[in-house]
Amino acid sequence: MSTVEHLLSALVGCGIDNALIVLDGPEVPILDGSAIGWVELLLDAGRQSQVAPRWWLQVLQPVRVDSGDGWAMLLPASSSRYEISIDFPHPAIGRQHCVFDLRRDDYREAIAPARTFGFAAQVEAMRAAGRARGGSLDNAILLGDEGVLNPGGLRFANEFARHKLLDCIGDLSLAGGPIEGRVVAERPGHGPNLALLQALFSQPGAWRWRRGQALSRQRLAHAA
Repeated sequence: MSTVEHLLSALVGCGIDNALIVLDGPEVPILDGSAIGWVELLLDAGRQSQVAPRWWLQVLQPVRVDSGDGWAMLLPASSSRYEISIDFPHPAIGRQHCVFDLRRDDYREAIAPARTFGFAAQVEAMRAAGRARGGSLDNAILLGDEGVLNPGGLRFANEFARHKLLDCIGDLSLAGGPIEGRVVAERPGHGPNLALLQALFSQPGAWRWRRGQALSRQRLAHAA
């Protein structure tokens, strides 16, 4: 199964850690290129607070990986904080930052709507290689030489960094539970995100599973 990061990010952002999802194809549908469609479907379906505890992956020691001109790091913290920075040599992007704590209740408004993005100059090459065949202005931000080609423009001034943070939440959820710690990344990507988890798990003293609280009634009411 591929392209799972947007759906996984939505599950984490909605505080859902016990769900059965059945797919009948090789990849998760892209929808509009963000996680907002999944968030709306999950909240429409409804959620139940369970007696079983939630388990957090607690970071105990700093872990860092480097990849080309980027890097990613996990640090001990009592929060679940993501700090993402990107830098693209394109007039519509440039250097952007996004900071978000999963213990906040506004993932739906602040992170979920941020869309994936691509460059028009690369589209034909990708399609020739059998990729991005369903890609369009309806499910991604498309960038031309001078700016954004989508008629509606951007949803956030730093939508590109927000989407990288959205992806990071989804990628790191493959650990098996939400991160309790601080994630700091410069120019992150799926490969470095997964390498960061592998580096963490390769050091037994750098992490542990911590039993925590189930989803609060207050958060359930806010998201309903």
